[in-house]
Amino acid sequence: MTKTSLPLGLRVKHQTNKRSGLVIGPAQHGISCDLIPIALEGSTRRELWPSHLCIKKDKCHQLKANGGSFTPPKGFPLTPA
Repeated sequence: MTKTSLPLGLRVKHQTNKRSGLVIGPAQHGISCDLIPIALEGSTRRELWPSHLCIKKDKCHQLKANGGSFTPPKGFPLTPA
């Protein structure tokens, strides 16, 4: 199985619970799928999300470094967008 390629700083949302997050590290190999380290937006919490449940947000909602036009508020990702 190849590792899922999601760039650092990519904004994603969880497919089932619709929470937003920011990719903060490379994919880690889990038992049945790759796990993506995510910093939840508006929280200090970090979680590992299965790669197949990570949905990329639209390009307009991505950070400028990832080709989008989103300007984060001061303190992002600790402050809600």
